[in-house]
Amino acid sequence: MATFRQKLIISSSSAVLFALINLPTTYQFTSKIVNLKLLNDNNCPNIIGFILHSLIFFIFTYLSMGNPISKIGIKLKRTIYATLIFYLISSPSFASFINNFIGNAFFSKKGCPTKLGILLNSVVYCAALVGLMYLPSE
Repeated sequence: MATFRQKLIISSSSAVLFALINLPTTYQFTSKIVNLKLLNDNNCPNIIGFILHSLIFFIFTYLSMGNPISKIGIKLKRTIYATLIFYLISSPSFASFINNFIGNAFFSKKGCPTKLGILLNSVVYCAALVGLMYLPSE
C-alpha cells in the first residue's frame, strides 16, 4: 500500500495534467489540430471541446500509469475514475456551484475558469484523487 506522500505525489502529477488540459491555450491548440471549434464565443469550452479534452485526459492518464500487463483491468478502472472526476470538476456546473460560494474571481458568470479557477480546480482534483486512493480497492 502506498504511503500518503506517494499518493500525494501521484495525485499532484495528475493534477498538473488536469491543469494543462484545461488551459484555454490547450483548447485553442487542439482546435487547430482537429479543425473544429472547441471554444464558444465567450472563449469557454463548448460541449465538443469538453468531451474531446476528457478523452485526451483519459488517454494521457492511462499512458502515464506505466505498463503493468498483469494489472490492466485495475489500470483501466483507475483511469476511468480519474476521468470521471476530471469531467465533473471541469464542468460548467461545478464552476457555477463554486461561484455561488466564492464569487466570480475563479470563474466567469458563463462558467469559464480563470487561471486561478483552473488552479483551484486542480487542487480540488488532487484532493479528490487522494481521497479516492483511500477507498478500498475491491
